[in-house]
Amino acid sequence: MSSRTTIVEEVAGSAGACRRIARQVPVLRYAGCEVRILSLQLALDSPGTVVRPHQHSFHEGILILGGQGRDTSGPEQPLVPGSVQLHIPHTIHSWKATNGALTRLGVWFTVTPLPAAALPPAWPRQPELIPAVQALFAETRSPAAGQPDRLAARLTLFLAPFLALFDLPEPAPCDDEPAPVTKPLTDLIDHFLDDNLSQPLALDDVAVQMNMSIPTLTRHVRRATGQSVMERLHDRRLRKAAALLVETDATVKEVGAQVGIPEPSYFCRRFRDCFGTTPLRFRQRQAQRPGR
Repeated sequence: MSSRTTIVEEVAGSAGACRRIARQVPVLRYAGCEVRILSLQLALDSPGTVVRPHQHSFHEGILILGGQGRDTSGPEQPLVPGSVQLHIPHTIHSWKATNGALTRLGVWFTVTPLPAAALPPAWPRQPELIPAVQALFAETRSPAAGQPDRLAARLTLFLAPFLALFDLPEPAPCDDEPAPVTKPLTDLIDHFLDDNLSQPLALDDVAVQMNMSIPTLTRHVRRATGQSVMERLHDRRLRKAAALLVETDATVKEVGAQVGIPEPSYFCRRFRDCFGTTPLRFRQRQAQRPGR
């Protein structure tokens, strides 16, 4: 591969490569920190695609590989090939594709210890990362001895511009190797749902974030959990509501809004369907339990 066009054309066949990279390099060491790779996703947003406001409980780094778009998280910013974005945990962000399909490589990761981030007022452009990504994917097709080490080196080069936005500590010597950790897809889906319970999520919002078609996402969740995606979202909303009723003094209306069901009568009806009682009676019963 020698051109940007080549990697854009290969998006459709790169999902397997993303999974192999994340599987073979689950943990990196960088500047004294442990960087855990949760997911690597190469996605193609068709012109006019709008990714609605959402958030995560982990970091999300995005490199634009092709096409054009607009970051709509705050004051709109252009997204062009080479644009680098870093979304830190629990920050609302969104974007849209404008001219041509927007091709983006995203990486979900955590950093331990958690550093402070100094985000720039405008997303920087680093077009030199595009050939670095091409080399990373090319490495997955060279299964010679030492491939995991070579993948780790190339993945570190890709992550370095994102990690450079953190106030990282000085490296500390560490003799213990971290145990590899993988993140099942269902856990990532649940993380996204939990992080966005208060948002008006639709099925296509979840599919876009997981870089999956709606039928594939639906089949996976049904096979893994016995529920549809929206049933799972609704169940997690109500269970979070039950926890808020016990752990906080928020009103029933406030609790409903916090879990994405802002209409009080509808919230009470669905809560009763799930728990067999109203939110207020549930709170009262829990308060009367021994030990409370």
